Amino acid sequence: MNAELQIIPRLLSALAIGILIGIERGWSGKQEDENDRVGGIRTFSLIGLLGGIWALLSDEAGNLALVLAFFTVTVLAITSYIVDTRKSGDIGTTTVYAKMLTFGLASWACLGYPMYALGTTVFVVAILGTKPVIHTWLHSLRREKIYTGIRILIVSLILLLALVIIISETTGE
Repeated sequence: MNAELQIIPRLLSALAIGILIGIERGWSGKQEDENDRVGGIRTFSLIGLLGGIWALLSDEAGNLALVLAFFTVTVLAITSYIVDTRKSGDIGTTTVYAKMLTFGLASWACLGYPMYALGTTVFVVAILGTKPVIHTWLHSLRREKIYTGIRILIVSLILLLALVIIISETTGE
C-alpha cells in the first residue's frame, strides 16, 4: 500500500481511540452541565487526532516534537483540572490521566501499532466505566481478605520464580 494511504487507517485508529474514551468520559459526566464538563467526545477525539498527527510528524520533526506535544497536552489537562477543581471541589484526577492516555494511545497507533493501541483502549474504557463496581467491591473488602490475597500472591510469585529457575537450569539458558 502507498505510504500516504497507510496514514489514513492510523489516523482513523487515533480518532477511534479518542471517540471511545470520549464517549465513556462524556457518559460518566452526563449529570453535569455541558459547560462544567472538562472533556467529552469532542475533546477526546481532538486529543486522539492530536496524538496521531504529532506521532506522524515526529518522523520528520523528531521524537522531541512528540514529547513536547505530549507535554503541552499534559499542561493543558492539568490547567483544566485546576480550574475545574476550584469550581466544583471534585479532586478526582481520572480525566486528566484519561487525556494523557488518549494522546499516548493515539500516538502509539500512528507509530505503527494500531491493534495494540485499540486493544489497550478497550481495557481503558472498561476500567473507566466500572468505577461504581470497583468502589463497591473495595468497600466490601475486609482486612483479613486483603492479607490473605497478599499471602497467596507472594506464594504464587515464589513458586513462579522457582519454576523459572528450574526451567532455565534444565534448558541451559
